[in-house]
Amino acid sequence: MGLAQENVSELKDTIEAANARQAELRAKHDDARSTVASLQAKIKENETTNDTLKREMQEFEQQMRVIASEFNPLNETITEAEKRIAEYLYAKALEELIDKQEGFYTVCERLLTKTQEELADTVGDFVEFIDPATAVANMRAAIEDGGIGYNLLPLRAGRDNYDKAIRDLCEAKLNDRPIELSAGMLPVDRIKDWLRTDAVIQYWKK
Repeated sequence: MGLAQENVSELKDTIEAANARQAELRAKHDDARSTVASLQAKIKENETTNDTLKREMQEFEQQMRVIASEFNPLNETITEAEKRIAEYLYAKALEELIDKQEGFYTVCERLLTKTQEELADTVGDFVEFIDPATAVANMRAAIEDGGIGYNLLPLRAGRDNYDKAIRDLCEAKLNDRPIELSAGMLPVDRIKDWLRTDAVIQYWKK
């Protein structure tokens, strides 16, 4: 049995519709293929750009390593310089504080004067004393003349012990350490005891 005229018309409409859809799809496919080609070109371009960027990055990474090799040792240089400055400032402050204290010979003369006055009340009728200023001047000459002798050791020990006690007090103050009363009195107490040793008495008693 052949096709009816109506069926032929329907089939033609089907073909026409299919052709139209194919044309539409072909256009979309062409657009998609064009986009893919464009993206592939961009990918290729980006690959080239990425290679260039990688090389540049490697160059900058090398620069960073070179910079770090110079930068990091400078930390030690800075630390060492800051340490030396701090040590200098501390030593300067210490010496300035020490310089503000009474000198050994000044304290000696003052304490010797007081010692002789106290002794005068008890043994003044039996012994005579050398003037404190003269006695201390003679002791100073003996201590500082650079001579060598066993008899000079006790004299110099008095000065050295006083200076050390003063320095210890000044260091404690600069380091904010508590200072006991006994420690504060130590420099003077050392001179008092020193003045009454036989090696020193001969310089202030006739």
